[in-house]
Amino acid sequence: MIFSEGDIILSKPATRRGIDTKLNILPISMRLLRYLLAVWAALRTRIREAVFTRPFTIRKLPGWLGILLGAISRLASQEERIRQAYHLVREMGGEPEAIVTIIQSPLFSVALVIAGVTYLIFVGEPQQGTQRHPAWPIIGYSVAGICLTAMISVFLWGQYNLSIKQQVSDQIKIVQQQALGGQLFWHLTDIEKFNLGEALDEIKEEDKFVIKLKCLPTSSSSQTYASDLLEVFDKHKWKLEPNCFINDVKRDLMGFYISVPKELSGKNINDLPKDINTLHSTFLKAHIPVIWALDAMKPDEFYLVVGNGPAQ
Repeated sequence: MIFSEGDIILSKPATRRGIDTKLNILPISMRLLRYLLAVWAALRTRIREAVFTRPFTIRKLPGWLGILLGAISRLASQEERIRQAYHLVREMGGEPEAIVTIIQSPLFSVALVIAGVTYLIFVGEPQQGTQRHPAWPIIGYSVAGICLTAMISVFLWGQYNLSIKQQVSDQIKIVQQQALGGQLFWHLTDIEKFNLGEALDEIKEEDKFVIKLKCLPTSSSSQTYASDLLEVFDKHKWKLEPNCFINDVKRDLMGFYISVPKELSGKNINDLPKDINTLHSTFLKAHIPVIWALDAMKPDEFYLVVGNGPAQ
């Protein structure tokens, strides 16, 4: 039942010869408006009682639990976007980096929980006859509002800059194609560098390994792409050993490869050695296309191989 007794009082309209004269006089739109206003009045009363009149009683906790679970599930689905936004703002340095560092600190979460519990116990809703200083609610709402505003602002600012990086990277490719007749400068875009760095940071320190890289000594596009890879790996505390002078890479090779021993041919990706699988999944997370290649080498060896850049 939406309406309880006393929510709406309807008087019986006067009738004549079994015909409701009041309904004949009022247009349909007016009758609909009156009905909607009556429904809204009843719902407003129920909402006020549910939210503002002792909202956290035992009988109301299942409703709040449903709201909380719905919000958590929605935030979990956006976890990657939130992490990317925070990571991007942290890379700006200065005050934004300090704010993100504080927000992402485990101590910050613990401090919020302790402050919230303390407020509920010692301030909260006082018993009848108990007085609290009027400044306490103001302080509580101010602190909670500042923390919430900081968290939302960091996320929105990070998402805004992330979208700009993506659009700028796409626009650079278009301009190069128009200016150079289809030939592209082969390099990692800003968004690819960001995604690769984030994927590298997800790997624990004890799981890191040395990566060997080969590129063409006679190709500027190959060396440019290899230089971008070296920059990202070095920035995120990975060791990349490049060899772009004397190697066995074919001079007409095009593309970016993970070169593995021939003995691994036909194996499932999940059955590959751990380091090779980790490297491959890292580039997948960064949305950087990479091709498998088979070569004669020791069973425990593997290389990143950078050939010539593409022409479109």
